[in-house]
Amino acid sequence: MKKWLWIVLIIFLLLNVPAIYSRFTTEWDNNTYEMIVPNDEIKELVDNDPTLKEDHVYDELRKAGLESLSVEPETLKSLEENGQLSIISKEAMAEKMLFDHIDVNGNREFKKNGIFVYVDPDSTYLSSIQKVFEDIKEVKVDDRTFYFIPGDSKKLDDIPLGFNEDVIQKLKSHDFKVVPRISNEIDENNKFVVDQVTSMKDDKSKSFLFLGDEVLGFPNGKAIANWSTKFKENEYSVLGIEFADQKGFASVAHTFDYNVIRLHSINLDDQSNVASVDRVVRAVKERNIRAIYMHLKTGEPKDVLKETTLFLTDVHEKMPGKFHAGIAEPFKHINTPFWSKSVAFLAGVLFATLAAFVVFNKRWAFVIGVLGLIGAIGALFTNSHLLAQVFALVIAVITPIFAIVPKKEIRSFKDIILSYLRAAIISLIGIFIVVSILNGNEYLVKIQVFRGVKLLYILPILFMVVYALWGNIKKLLVTNIRYWHVAVLIVLAGVAYYYLSRTGNEGSVSSIELKIRQLIEETLYVRPRTKEFLIGFPIYLLGLHIMRFNKKVGLFFLIPGVIGFLSLVNTFTHLHIPLYVSLLRSAYSLVLGFIVGVIFIVVFSFIYKYIRTVFKLRWK
Repeated sequence: MKKWLWIVLIIFLLLNVPAIYSRFTTEWDNNTYEMIVPNDEIKELVDNDPTLKEDHVYDELRKAGLESLSVEPETLKSLEENGQLSIISKEAMAEKMLFDHIDVNGNREFKKNGIFVYVDPDSTYLSSIQKVFEDIKEVKVDDRTFYFIPGDSKKLDDIPLGFNEDVIQKLKSHDFKVVPRISNEIDENNKFVVDQVTSMKDDKSKSFLFLGDEVLGFPNGKAIANWSTKFKENEYSVLGIEFADQKGFASVAHTFDYNVIRLHSINLDDQSNVASVDRVVRAVKERNIRAIYMHLKTGEPKDVLKETTLFLTDVHEKMPGKFHAGIAEPFKHINTPFWSKSVAFLAGVLFATLAAFVVFNKRWAFVIGVLGLIGAIGALFTNSHLLAQVFALVIAVITPIFAIVPKKEIRSFKDIILSYLRAAIISLIGIFIVVSILNGNEYLVKIQVFRGVKLLYILPILFMVVYALWGNIKKLLVTNIRYWHVAVLIVLAGVAYYYLSRTGNEGSVSSIELKIRQLIEETLYVRPRTKEFLIGFPIYLLGLHIMRFNKKVGLFFLIPGVIGFLSLVNTFTHLHIPLYVSLLRSAYSLVLGFIVGVIFIVVFSFIYKYIRTVFKLRWK
């Protein structure tokens, strides 16, 4: 029966190859990255150094490879900073009127919250201000017209009044793409700002970026959909900021059919030029980032300009040849028809059933198979991302356990090699199933993610602890402690401590190791995972070797050994990482892990032989 299950499983896997290939080509063909700088920061450079000419700065940055500049709508605050109007608090206005012997007690505006604004009657922004602030009131003081705007002064300062058309045309004249930024401060009074955005679109300027921590329309779901549809109908793409978690962005992405360009924001003040370059290259190469939003360094304007052009040049030179600078595009649609998803889920059911056959028995295999089928049907016909993610998590947890539980007696080095190959193949099958189930643009741009990473890191290890102890707990409690027992416990404790300190994004890494990592990355394109090729795989091979003459002790080495294979699976659960990057990283880990494992076996054999000779100890 198991033979036929394997045959059907292989057929199901082959049927899913086109869907996986669709993802592979989608990632591989999208190889243009875009560098973006806020135009306000360029303007600040010029304002702080009169000897710097704006046109010269633009030309220098364009020659260095800067493709795009972002622009924000003008606000009362920005217009005041540019000297185009004056904002006067209610208290300051009252003092001025009292100084001019004007009675303020009868003026109703002073009984409300708000601000006074003075703007030149010929200003092009006067009509926008009057249109946006519908409750605006004129106040005459010394033959000058001030405007009282009721409301919260802090919020009034940031309400968009429209984009500066002259600035936009100037940027385009320097061959820059213009990236408009849109805040969630648009309503019926200033919706013309959105019309401005749609009108500035051309062959280059065709993506936009939200401003702040909310998307336009949030928290009203219908408003989010309506605004997003307007941009979509005008053939815009939306930029999604990595790690920003803007509220409502998932709804925007859904409306855009996940035509999202992943953007990474970096402040050049945060680290050295070399570190910033490496960070940008890694983001593009390893995380499907296609837009880089750069905040300039602070300092002397000429120095900042020089360092920025140097940074841009270094990024372009260090970026792998596969990529080129230009206008970023969204990823093409990954073709994942319903039948393909169905086959992926059925493959998962068969895989879990076969795992139960090996680890448990036929009865458990039947139970797990039925439960898996129910879960698969539920996920498919509800089209629930959460159920699909739970199913994928179960397969991910099963995979490393299925891979390393020994199926046959280990009698020779050939058996060790065959067991290692078997574990690698089973891991790749489980990975293939997980990737097939969670396949689509929503996962590629990280709107949806694999859930349960912590469980994937913990459950296989706990299972192997129980598996190694099963049937031996009473015996272990009365066993006399020997020196080698203590040695093994110390080794396992050290591995556990190292593993826990390195797990997750907050793991501690020394400066020396960071340099070694960078060297490996530059040499191999991607860096294999340390916990795989230096811990998990070598200790697994050592455990297999020990099982040749003491199976019980060897089983305990499979506990840290499972780390390598769960990490291998975890590599592919980062679905926003290109498939070819994860494949290359895993191939390096498997090969290097085998080499290090053989070294472990040789060193262990020498030490064990020496100990037996000197102390006349033996395994029991």
